[in-house]
Parts: sequence; structure tokens; C-alpha cells
Amino acid sequence: MGLFSSLDALMDAELSELLAKLSLEPAIQDALLCGSGIMGEVLQAVKGIERGSTDFTLPGGLSGTELSKLYLQAMQFAESLKF
Repeated sequence: MGLFSSLDALMDAELSELLAKLSLEPAIQDALLCGSGIMGEVLQAVKGIERGSTDFTLPGGLSGTELSKLYLQAMQFAESLKF
């Protein structure tokens, strides 16, 4: 979901128009377009971490420490992928 949140910048088009061409679940589209639902909360938290910000809601009742740990695990996983 994270890469889709930057799709508009990569494609130089409106995100809503680009997402309309994809077969994504409505919950994912809502998270990307409106920041709604648990996926939207997670996306906003990840964006906050990447900006070095602390003014975001912690998703799913996670502590800041737990969220940081999960973020680092996700980054390590992404780096381990071989393309």
C-alpha cells in the first residue's frame, strides 16, 4: 500500500484517477485517498515516521516502541527481497 500512496507523484496524475484503473479493495482505496480505517491509520503513521514527525495517531493501540519495531522489521524485510 505504501508505494501506491506515492503513485500520483510518480505518474504525474491524480491519485483518484490512477486508483480507479486498478482493482483494489475499497478499504485500500479509502486508506490511500482519505486516510480512513485501520489501513489509513497505519499509512499515516508510517508517513509520520518517515517524516520524523510524532503528531500521528498510533494505530491499533500500539505503543510507539511497538510501532517503531514493526516499521524496522518491515524495512529489513523489504531490503531482503531480491528483484
